[in-house]
Amino acid sequence: NGRTYAPARYLAEAFGYDVSWDGTTKTVYIQHNSEPMTVTVKSGKVTPADITYVAYRYKSSSFNYDVLVITNKSDYDCCLEVSASYYDATGKLVDIGSDSVAAFAAHSSVAVYNMPDHDFTSVSYSFTVSSVSRYYRTCTQNLKIQYNTTDSSIVGTVTNNGSYTAEFVEVTTLFFKNGKIVDMSSDYACDSADSEYLSAGVSGNFKCACYDPFDTVQVYVDARAGTD
Repeated sequence: NGRTYAPARYLAEAFGYDVSWDGTTKTVYIQHNSEPMTVTVKSGKVTPADITYVAYRYKSSSFNYDVLVITNKSDYDCCLEVSASYYDATGKLVDIGSDSVAAFAAHSSVAVYNMPDHDFTSVSYSFTVSSVSRYYRTCTQNLKIQYNTTDSSIVGTVTNNGSYTAEFVEVTTLFFKNGKIVDMSSDYACDSADSEYLSAGVSGNFKCACYDPFDTVQVYVDARAGTD
């Protein structure tokens, strides 16, 4: 996010300051010529309790769709892994599925989905949260989406207003009719058709089609950025 982190002790002692650490209060004490300065370290992590979701399930042709709209309610970015177990009416496990969000921004929502091969009557979900890999960072906060709705799709652009390149910018659209999900579709917004990147200051086009009548849509964007 445009920040550079450095060890407080290393920098402070290089300039002749005395440094001490209170692990209980997570406070760094820096003092020079009897003039103290304190820095409280903000430390926290996302827990499964910070993750909420709404599930949408439907069947299209011979395919089952299990769609989750997941929200990170915490103040921290994270990596999220989602596992799903599908059961039939007798309680027998008939399928499993998984998906992940590599760089899930704080206070944002994404849509993930599975397509179980077998019909199911119940499902259980498991969420695993961890720190964002040092190779990635969030970028959805820099992406502006604009779209128009037709009778069979939404068509639009995603503009990268950030200062660094976004990767795998996926737009997922849920289509509803009378409050019930009827279809979903996703597409990538990139610099070009053969690219996986959306450069800073560039807009990429996308189209999400629907093959059933619909009256409302929900649109979500997922992406990540490298740290190079």
